[in-house]
Amino acid sequence: MSGGWWRRLSWAAVLLATFAGCRGPAPGKVPPSNDHWLVVWAEDVDRAHSDFLAVLAEDGTVVRTIPVKSSGNGPQGLNSELRRDRRVFATGGLTNRTFVFDLRDPRQGTLVTIDDPGTNRILAGPRGVATVPGGRALVACADEIGYRGAPREVLRSPGGLRVLDDDGRFVSDVPARDPAARGFIVAPAGIAVQPSLRRLVTASQGHGVTATARGEPVAGITVQLWSLSGPTFEKNLVLPAGARGDENLGPRTPVFLHRKPALVVNANEGGGVYVSDTMDLPEPVFRLVADLGARARPDGAAVTPDDRFYVTALAGSGRVVSLALGNLHTAREVSSVALDGASSDGAAPLAMSLDGTRVAVSDGRRVRLLRLDPTGRLRTDGSFHDEGSGEPGVDFGRAAWPHGRTGAARPRALLFVSPGE
Repeated sequence: MSGGWWRRLSWAAVLLATFAGCRGPAPGKVPPSNDHWLVVWAEDVDRAHSDFLAVLAEDGTVVRTIPVKSSGNGPQGLNSELRRDRRVFATGGLTNRTFVFDLRDPRQGTLVTIDDPGTNRILAGPRGVATVPGGRALVACADEIGYRGAPREVLRSPGGLRVLDDDGRFVSDVPARDPAARGFIVAPAGIAVQPSLRRLVTASQGHGVTATARGEPVAGITVQLWSLSGPTFEKNLVLPAGARGDENLGPRTPVFLHRKPALVVNANEGGGVYVSDTMDLPEPVFRLVADLGARARPDGAAVTPDDRFYVTALAGSGRVVSLALGNLHTAREVSSVALDGASSDGAAPLAMSLDGTRVAVSDGRRVRLLRLDPTGRLRTDGSFHDEGSGEPGVDFGRAAWPHGRTGAARPRALLFVSPGE
């Protein structure tokens, strides 16, 4: 298989999948021609200085940092796809804030909006972000405002979705407070949208993201199915346990396939990878297709444009793995690359370029770039290196940044971007 054939196939798949749900010139998903810039949503380690968005060039050079003028936000996620308007939405789980950046020119990116709700909203703990046709942003919120972790709150205090307009202004909070949600932990973390199905999915990793939460996070075992109309909560879908009995704990990152009505979701605490190829039916069913291990802690994930390979970062075992999806009844490990070590908090953000050939990943300190070839093989891209040490990957433990000598930061979310108009 030639590299040119692979690139043409990848772009064709990207175009078909992207335009399936987009209408007219409104902000939404669009395939970039040169998404070689990488943005990183970073947390100031000692919380003494501002959190910030870092803009990294193709070779790893930090060309710009954009402070958000506040610290201790608990950075969580970025929008999972490049928007047509080149806005980047970044969430802060501890302060309930969402920050919106204008990245039309990555070298001159700016902070344009801060949604700072205080205590006047229904929901808190914003995490993942997705874009829907028309440009609105849907933010997965793990908790109700004021959630503390009392036993009765675990099942009776569902999270839900926050709706922001394309400029980042608040529209509404939509909790999953419905009879169909009772008896389950509903604490959305990851979010995925499939416009052609008029559906979206959130994954309940667990309660306990907000600053008011006490005790250990409580993991869920379900994903939530929502209608794009509204959005409206429809139902919980249970991930079945496997031979160990706990592979389904803490569903983290849902990813829709591009060509089929199918969804892949990993379980951060359980280590399972689940697939449903019936997402177009009223009652989608999931099956366990891979067990990555009880200590694997899968986090960030993506699927290649041709739907052949699923890539996920394993925070617990310090690896990135590619799995061949085959007939969707099983997932076979094809390749893996070791990171510098396991993540201490089970977080390992990951992003994939739209052509499916580049994967960015972080172990909590260093951001690395991997190459994914047409056979599913992963390798480290040594041309993406730290401008100070020259070693592969960009070290966020440095003392100085373009915005000042604020010390070490922790990469929390990643997104490939390209310039726009």
